[in-house]
Amino acid sequence: MFALVFSPLAKVVAQDENYDAVYLSLTKEYTLNADGTIDYRCTKTLKLQNYRSFHRLFGETFIVYNPDFQELKVNQAYTIMADGKKVVAPENAFNEVLPGFAAHAPAFNQLREMVVTHTGLEIGSTIFFDYQIHTAKGFFPAFMGSTRLAEDQPVKSMTVVIKTPAKQPLFFHLFNSALMPKETNENGYTIYTWTQTDIPAIEAEAFQKDPLGDYPALIFSSLQNYEPLVEYFTSQEAFQYQTNLAMDGFVGELASENQKKADLVFAIQESVVKDFNLFGVPEEDIGYKIRKPVEVWNSNGGTVAEKAVMMSALLKQAGIRADPVLIFPKNQFNVNIGNLSNLKEWAVKTEIPGFGQTYLSVKQINAFDLMILNPEGVFISLEPGKSFLLAYPPQNKDAISLKGQFVMDTVFQLSGELNGSLSGAAIPFLSLARSEDKLKSYLRGGLSSSKFSSISFPELSPEESNFSGHLTKSEALKKDSDMYYFALPYFSTGLDSWEIDQSYDFTIAIPENLTLYSGEQEVRITNEAGSFLFLVKEKENMIQVLKEINFKGNNGGAESYKALKELMDSWSLWKTNNLIFKK
Repeated sequence: MFALVFSPLAKVVAQDENYDAVYLSLTKEYTLNADGTIDYRCTKTLKLQNYRSFHRLFGETFIVYNPDFQELKVNQAYTIMADGKKVVAPENAFNEVLPGFAAHAPAFNQLREMVVTHTGLEIGSTIFFDYQIHTAKGFFPAFMGSTRLAEDQPVKSMTVVIKTPAKQPLFFHLFNSALMPKETNENGYTIYTWTQTDIPAIEAEAFQKDPLGDYPALIFSSLQNYEPLVEYFTSQEAFQYQTNLAMDGFVGELASENQKKADLVFAIQESVVKDFNLFGVPEEDIGYKIRKPVEVWNSNGGTVAEKAVMMSALLKQAGIRADPVLIFPKNQFNVNIGNLSNLKEWAVKTEIPGFGQTYLSVKQINAFDLMILNPEGVFISLEPGKSFLLAYPPQNKDAISLKGQFVMDTVFQLSGELNGSLSGAAIPFLSLARSEDKLKSYLRGGLSSSKFSSISFPELSPEESNFSGHLTKSEALKKDSDMYYFALPYFSTGLDSWEIDQSYDFTIAIPENLTLYSGEQEVRITNEAGSFLFLVKEKENMIQVLKEINFKGNNGGAESYKALKELMDSWSLWKTNNLIFKK
């Protein structure tokens, strides 16, 4: 395999000049030593191109490590100024602090963050920085990692090196690229090297796939599957789910207040979410170790993993089946590579009577099952004594249909019947299961803050829900100069989500003192991404509005972006979301 060779101070090409900085070279090296210790080394050469680059972005480097098990060493830190002068970082440029995420978490106050202040910075200067972290044997459950072969600034040359003892198998996969490593043997080690040149910057676009998106991304591990990692977790003492008298009394009190099992599940979740602090400590910084539920309870807080285990313990104490669950992004998951470095989230899987298997959050009172919220996720249950169990979200059709018949009086009060049908990811099922009255909080536009005299759910399930109700809305029209406008109603789980088919059909009887100033309209679009319809008809004092959007399927590729954008732009236009009236 061939790679471009160039001077560390090579010229920046024209298209790179628009960025804050350019990585002239970037090397990440991972080594599994023969004694079981692990080394990580990062070397970068970064040219700064504007004031923002060193005032806001790259003036400092932050390195978090655990001094109980890890040793940090800075090999070199200096700057070559624009005129060629070399400025070596002085001793006071290196300052250890407590990481911000551990500030109120006494159990993790041993962690440290080295703040390296780069000196001699100016436009045209180049930072040279090289550091490594040596990790003790047994701190991590395996030799594993992940890295993206792209940065938020252009990279002239990037190299990823992985070294393992010659007899140690390495399992790896590079997503979104056909690049193969160069494999060599040296001093009893097998060395895998990936080299990329002239890498464009990651685009700062919203709605990209997380965490590593469509960019080349490497995952690797010394483990061939996830079974040893599941055992690593479940063999920890935390997974014995022991409770103390205070926890038992707490569960007993909640059980007496919530006779229905579903209500008890929700009450326990609410307490774990609201009453216990969430410590945002990255699990790799603590070796994926989890404190016992009693310790989490007594310290009034824990990491997301610890809160998941504690919540499972409380539910088990209440006689409800529950297990912690790992959630991985499917676009960076390989079942044959046991890797925790791209672990996305923790959840709790439980059985709610009448609802079936449900995935709950420990971060928030989730309105949706977490499996619905992570349609591109992979779920692994942590059940002691069992091999790892994989679960994938169902690929249901997601849709919203609202149909309303309303009457508006002379003081602009709207009243009438609203019927709806929701399916898949459009259903805020857990929210509605707690209280059907929550329905009105999801109505937006001209029906927001409506008062319901009745709401009924002939069907309420995670897959399909239907509802009906009689509502009234005061001051349904908003005045602007001598005009009045009515914002078309919609259900927020459609607009706030992605690629959910939606259909709205409203009939409004208006008083004689109103005229539909915006008039009849008809917009029809059909393309390779789907279809859009907006239709407004008027007959005497009756106005009918139809608004629909339908998607054909997977519209995630760049080739369908233009067609998808046409649909979404038409859906979001002010004129397709409002009716204008005049007295």
